[in-house]
Amino acid sequence: MKKFKLLMGAAILALALVVVTAPADAHSWAVALDLIGVKVCNFNYGMVWNGVNTWANTGWNTTSGGDSDTGNATATASVSTDENSNSTGVFIWEMGGGPVAMNRGKGVAIAADATLVGVCNFNHGMVFNWVSTGANSGHNVTGGEMIGGEGHHGHHGHHGPDMDGVESNTGNATAKATVSTSLNSNSTTVAICDFENGPMAVNWERRHRGRCGGGGCGPLAVALDLTAVKVCNFNSGMVMNMVDTWANTGWNTTSGGDSDTGNARATASVDTTMNTNGTCVMVKEGGSGALAMNKGRRGGLAIALEADLVKVSSANMGFVLNLVGTSANTGHNTTSGGDSDTGSAVASASVVNDVNSNSTFVGIMGSDGAAAINGGSTHVRVPCDGCVDVCDPDGVVAVNDGKGVAIAADVDAVSVSNTNVADVVNVVDTSANSGNNDTGGDDCDCKSGCGDHHDKDEGGDSTTGNASASSTVENTVNSNSTTVVIGGM
Repeated sequence: MKKFKLLMGAAILALALVVVTAPADAHSWAVALDLIGVKVCNFNYGMVWNGVNTWANTGWNTTSGGDSDTGNATATASVSTDENSNSTGVFIWEMGGGPVAMNRGKGVAIAADATLVGVCNFNHGMVFNWVSTGANSGHNVTGGEMIGGEGHHGHHGHHGPDMDGVESNTGNATAKATVSTSLNSNSTTVAICDFENGPMAVNWERRHRGRCGGGGCGPLAVALDLTAVKVCNFNSGMVMNMVDTWANTGWNTTSGGDSDTGNARATASVDTTMNTNGTCVMVKEGGSGALAMNKGRRGGLAIALEADLVKVSSANMGFVLNLVGTSANTGHNTTSGGDSDTGSAVASASVVNDVNSNSTFVGIMGSDGAAAINGGSTHVRVPCDGCVDVCDPDGVVAVNDGKGVAIAADVDAVSVSNTNVADVVNVVDTSANSGNNDTGGDDCDCKSGCGDHHDKDEGGDSTTGNASASSTVENTVNSNSTTVVIGGM
């Protein structure tokens, strides 16, 4: 950052020196300026609060003297938030001839070609999600029909009160919650294609008789070709997710028959992407470089500068809190006088956080370098229409053919800085249950003799489904990718 400021200050200082060091007896001034300036500033502040309660129920039924069949219960909640998103594109294309400043006598010639681009993104956002999703087909009470009042007579004697066989069948329960948050996203592309010839500052002095300071002084020529790009990103964000997802087909009570529960599946998916910066800066220079020339035997001061300056800075601060609870239950059933079969219970939770990510690409392709020339024998052709036709060599050239000072510089400077601060807290509770069932056989009260078939309790079978619980937590925090490519032609 300090180097970038120093280079910018040097460019400004070079222009200031023009005035300070200009010859006191300069006959004329020639100034040519080609300036393109672009500034884009995005400022965003947002707060989002989502409270979602989704519940599906086919249970909580009480049935006496018959079967109980419940349908499927399905509850789905989807919450998606995209807050503070900036997309900026700056494209500059230059062709033709660059600025030309020429004096046909002794004087000061200044030619400058400057392209200045600034993009600033400032985002501050908060997102709060409270999501509760539940599906239930259980909590049913089913009882058989009473037969015979005080009792009835069968083939084997007097029986006590009996229950006609009934069934309790619950449907599947499915609960799914999806919470997706994208907060503070910046995409910036700056492309500068400069195919015009560089600036030319030429003093054409055939005869020089003036003096300054008693020792004589030559003219001053300054040519400056400057491309400066600055991109800054600042993001501050807070995301809090409280997600509770549950599915139940159990907690059933069945007397005098079988109990069959459906499958229970609960799924929670929480995805948070916060503070993402993508920056691409491409500078392509074509044509000839900057040329500063004093054409005269007494020489002078010639300064030529080619400078491509790029600065990208990103600062991110993020806080993420996830409280995720997921449970699936097909158990906790009480069955008397029949079999108990429970379905499978599956609970899964997935939490993915991507916080503070910076991707930066800077590419600079230069052309011919700067040339600063003082001298009387250097080949320069000046047509009658005043244009300057110069065939300068490749690379940076400083030539004194006689007296004078020649300074030529070609500078490519890139500064990329990333600062990230993040706190991520995940609390995830996932459970699945198909057990805790109480199953008993037929209870026969044989006060007058039960016979061969009812002289003892007949046990019922209990079969439980599979229970599966899984949790996945993935955090990607403070990720930086930077690529800088600088090359010449």
